[in-house]
Amino acid sequence: MIKVAITGGIASGKSEVLTHLLLSNYVVFSSDSLAHDVLKNEGKEDVVKQFGLCILGQDGQIDRKALGKIVFNDLDKLNELNQIVHPYVKVRIQKIIEANPDLGIIFFEIPLLFESHMEEMFDYTINIYCDVDTQIERIVKRDGKSVDEALKIIASQMPTLKRNSLASFAVANNGEVKELYQKIDKIIDEILSKE
Repeated sequence: MIKVAITGGIASGKSEVLTHLLLSNYVVFSSDSLAHDVLKNEGKEDVVKQFGLCILGQDGQIDRKALGKIVFNDLDKLNELNQIVHPYVKVRIQKIIEANPDLGIIFFEIPLLFESHMEEMFDYTINIYCDVDTQIERIVKRDGKSVDEALKIIASQMPTLKRNSLASFAVANNGEVKELYQKIDKIIDEILSKE
């Protein structure tokens, strides 16, 4: 089985890539979905212990917006959260890989791939990136954030150039979606031809 991780900064186009892969009948998992599930289950107690009852909503579950306000305004707090959640996500990814031995290729979307040191779990890594102005525009439009909030989130993430240097493939996504899909298809063809 070929294991491929898709990464990239916020609003770089990772979701577009996932959609394309799913429509192309590949098996794809999102670490964000796994992390959200961890917050509801095995990681919930640890996170509440670390950040307090103020992050719980009326339903008794972790309110991700309340938690986000804390961690995106304080890099140390973001690191604390990641140190709790990432080991649980890693275990889940390993279990998914072990449960699917017959797949030829499997994809995982992991925004904090290099920050969480999960890259060693994969055969190939693909970083999706775009210029900062495009990122800001997408965050403001998609998430309803202010430009300042968008800049804070971008600043809290690994710089694009560093991510590009660590990845097996770096894919610029400043143009049309169709162009992005073509680039991804070309990379997959290259990966499959090597095996």
